[in-house]
Amino acid sequence: MKTVNKTLLTLLILALTFSAQAQYMGASVAYMKVKPGQWSNYRELEKQAKKIHQTRVEKGIITQWHLYKKMYSGADDPYDFIVVHFYDDFQKTENPFPKELTNEMYSSEEQAAFMKKVGETRTQVKSEYYDQVAASATFKPAKYVRFNQYKVKQGDADRFIQSRREITQPLFSEFVNRGHMAGWSLWHKLTYDNEFQFVSADAFEEFGQWKQDMPYQEIWKEVLPDKPQSEVQPEYSSLRMPVSTEFWELVEFTTPPSGE
Repeated sequence: MKTVNKTLLTLLILALTFSAQAQYMGASVAYMKVKPGQWSNYRELEKQAKKIHQTRVEKGIITQWHLYKKMYSGADDPYDFIVVHFYDDFQKTENPFPKELTNEMYSSEEQAAFMKKVGETRTQVKSEYYDQVAASATFKPAKYVRFNQYKVKQGDADRFIQSRREITQPLFSEFVNRGHMAGWSLWHKLTYDNEFQFVSADAFEEFGQWKQDMPYQEIWKEVLPDKPQSEVQPEYSSLRMPVSTEFWELVEFTTPPSGE
């Protein structure tokens, strides 16, 4: 089973964490709270739902679908699982589940029965939409994501994005090249609010890899020789305020379309 899972992960284009494509990439993120005693039922429902998500991938409606489990969570946490749909065109979010597609796959009775079970097993706490604004230059399969939320002052968003493209992106691309990480990406939340406006996703292949020390200063000098860290770091750091950090584990996912 481990070999099969590793092979599937090797096929997976994990867009959230480390794709650096020039084309548009966006992601809708839904946070799910599982009802007491319904964990196994919820997981089974998501396995069933994976079939329609894979069909959506094949038809080009989405590029990927991922189900993450929130790590280190307890009964009082607001959510337990995170569902992510990736898009290569924002216009496709207007009709993410075409009726003709679901009608083609399931009868109206099957659809009603499935939605009834959904209501019995979990509650959708909230949903968000993100545009990707930067990413590491290469990608590898990843099982774990460190999800960092940042608050940026109104008016500083462009400066923040530019600093991450000029400094963070080449730094983390080298971390990936050296095997310290699987990838990095930065996402801008579509709607502005006072909680946070940006998230970064740090991807890791192995459990606990995020606890290892990385040669940050060494790589900075090597990758950014014309930007002395002592001079750049103060303004670089001041452009954002960390809000929180979460760890997610990938538990279900679609694969690339047939023939790719």
